[in-house]
Formats: sequence, C-alpha cells, structure tokens
Amino acid sequence: MEPRRNGGGADEKPRRQEAEAGNPRRWSGGGTGAGSAAAGPEPCEGGGAACGLRRDSVRKNRPPFPWFGLDIGGTLVKLVYFEPKDITAEEEDEEVENLKNIRKYLTSNVAYGSTGIRDVHLELKDLTLCGPLNSCLSTLVCDFPFAFHCSLGGGTFFGLCCLLTGCSTFEEAMEMASHGDSTKVDKLVRDIYGGDYERFGLPGWAVASSFGNMMSKEKREAVSKEDLAKATLITITNNIGSIARMCALNENINRVVFVGNFLRINTISMRLLAYALDYWSKGQLKALFLEHEGYFGAVGALLELLDSA
Repeated sequence: MEPRRNGGGADEKPRRQEAEAGNPRRWSGGGTGAGSAAAGPEPCEGGGAACGLRRDSVRKNRPPFPWFGLDIGGTLVKLVYFEPKDITAEEEDEEVENLKNIRKYLTSNVAYGSTGIRDVHLELKDLTLCGPLNSCLSTLVCDFPFAFHCSLGGGTFFGLCCLLTGCSTFEEAMEMASHGDSTKVDKLVRDIYGGDYERFGLPGWAVASSFGNMMSKEKREAVSKEDLAKATLITITNNIGSIARMCALNENINRVVFVGNFLRINTISMRLLAYALDYWSKGQLKALFLEHEGYFGAVGALLELLDSA
C-alpha cells in the first residue's frame, strides 16, 4: 500500500486501542459482524476433482494481472496492490512486459519519488481474493446516499492550517495542534452562560461557536499558531462527528466506522470522536477505527475490479 502526500509523508506504526469513550478501538481487518457479509466463495469440501474444476473456473473469469485499486483524494493518492501467489504459467505468459514492469516497480521499492511511501507494516500476508478457498475479506453493508457527503475533512484541516499557521506539511500541522489550546480560540457554552446551559442540556465545555473568540482583537493577539491549529482540528472533527451521529440515527445503527487518512496520525480526533459519540448518544453509539484506515477507498476500487470480472 503506497500513499502519496502533497507536501510530504511519514511512516507510522500500527496502533491498537480500546473502543470506549475517549479511548478508541482499532480493528485490524477481517471478520464479520452485524450488518456484514463474508466475501468470497464457500470452501471446497473434500478437495479432489471438483475443487480443481472450480479453481480453474475462477481463474478463467478473474481479471488479468496486476490487480490494484487507486483512490485519489484531496491531499493523498492511495494505492492498494495485490500480488498473486498462485499465478499460472499461462497467465505469466499473457502478462505483457509493461505490466511486469509495473509489478516490479511496486513490489521492489519502499519509496516512490520525493513524497510517495510504501506502508510495509500494513501489508497483509496470505490473503485470498477471487479464489476457491475461504476468503480473509469481509464487506460491510454500506448503502448511504451521497447526500451525506461533506467537503470538510483532512484536506480542509491541512489547507486552513497552512493559511493560519504557515505550516507546510500535514505532520507539522498535527504537531502544532498537539501543543495548542482550542478553548482560547473557540467560544464555549460557559463563556456565554457562565457554566452549563441546563435548559437545553448543554455542558459548559461544549463549543458554542468555533473560532468565536477571534472576534475580539485582544484575544486574537493572545493566541498562538498552535492554538489556531488545535481549534481548526477540533472544528473539523466536531463537524465529522455531528454528521456521523445524524447518519447513525437516521439509519438506526449503533456502530460507526471512521476511515480516511485524516485519522492516520491523529489520536486527538479519534479520542474526541469516540467520546463525543458516546456522550451525546448516552452510550448508544460506539466509534470504531481501523488499522488500515486510509486505504479503504483504494480497497473498494480493487474489490470493484474483481466484482466487474
């Protein structure tokens, strides 16, 4: 899996965390649960000629190699590549020279140009795709209309941070945010009402107006670049959480899976999303975070290739 970031990229070790409020849980893929369906055909029982015929049939219908999925986003290009282990001599002969060069380039490098990196630690070994045996993949049933789409995300956070702080990379923006205090920038409920607003069940720490304190010249002069970066991160995260909660309520689901490279090195947003969904739903909604969070668009493109075959 190889991401490219406009302005740099950084490697990251896999993270696993619990799925409780303020302490998000990370799934490492596979498995089926509520609202999911296993991908791939049933296993052959007993082996023998029947299994051999079925294997040959699958091979005849699968698309030519190489197999990869590509997801082009606002700040990153994500690529998922599947390297076959059971390629036949016939398929090897049919693979033209330029495709062989693509495969060699993808698999023999860990860096691509000045900004592309290969997430070696996220590679999945012994994974079966489009094969006659049990598959390690499962697919979640997601049928949300595009009307739920929002243009505010990781690219918005990075772009605003570039404008407000002068940073040049996503990692620099995240580092600034980790040392900032968003309450110096945002206007909270307690800033307006002196504490909790009990009539509407609003706690004093809730954000009443993102960047609301910046209307004051004195407060503008008192904030740091780190404070602005943190407030930007909280603003984008709160927006994502609000939309996710509305979608969950509308679709009557109680588990929300968050994906995307915005969460790649972003424990601040993961903890905030996990806590906010738990708090505002009174424990009914749980936030889930995946180990391969940034690659699910590319994985979807890869699976679409196999479905179309």
